Amino acid sequence: MTYNDIYNCRNILLNIPLTFEGRRLSKGTAANVMLLRVTYQHKLDEYFKIMQEVESGLKNEGYEERAKEYHQMKEGKTSKYEEKMKAFEAEQTAFLEALDEARKKKADEPVEIKNGKLTKEDLADIYDLIGAEGNFIYREAGTGKELETTREEFLSLIAYNLVG
Repeated sequence: MTYNDIYNCRNILLNIPLTFEGRRLSKGTAANVMLLRVTYQHKLDEYFKIMQEVESGLKNEGYEERAKEYHQMKEGKTSKYEEKMKAFEAEQTAFLEALDEARKKKADEPVEIKNGKLTKEDLADIYDLIGAEGNFIYREAGTGKELETTREEFLSLIAYNLVG
């Protein structure tokens, strides 16, 4: 499992309803879903902390000050600072490219999660809760955008990614 996988699995977990159309998920399965949400979030927090350290390490000395100065110059839009602005834009582009590459590399690294799966019984409880017929609305991670899929497809996502 990679950090990318953890991100996707956490999104699936956040979309598993604990109550649905007046019915409740069994207490045991609800507890498993909640605990897995927490476990996956801890791993994502670990990733974000590592990336903050990487980001700090990629910045040249004085980068923050130059960024602040750049934004002030940009607001003033005076030509006398054009050369300084272009130099910072080049530095910023190189920094953002290096950061993007570091994020991608780290996100694809293998990560271990102990007890990070739902059981077949949990899946059966979720099936009993939402059923397999009709559509299911879930929220996309990061954007919160509502997406629609079939209930059967959502159950398949759970089974494929989270049932061990």
